[in-house]
Amino acid sequence: MTIPILLAKIQELLEKFKWKVWSLPQYSPDLAPNLGSKHLFRTRFYSNSDVKRVVENWLNGQRRDFYQAELNKWILLSDKCLNRFGDCVEK
Repeated sequence: MTIPILLAKIQELLEKFKWKVWSLPQYSPDLAPNLGSKHLFRTRFYSNSDVKRVVENWLNGQRRDFYQAELNKWILLSDKCLNRFGDCVEK
């Protein structure tokens, strides 16, 4: 599944279930996914398009259960953040 198709499906689900989207601070380390950091370790990129190509190839190569597991982790972390009234960084 390509990234644009995935984004379209997410938008479709948001509308279908009438889910509200809430804003996060620009960087929330507790909510940042750890997608492929080992895969990209010490990778040298020469352009933005190189980064985009490598990341898209890596994402497209993941199994479906990878996305489900990451989504489940993100839901738990988001719930923690919401229960702290938007304070997404643990101290």
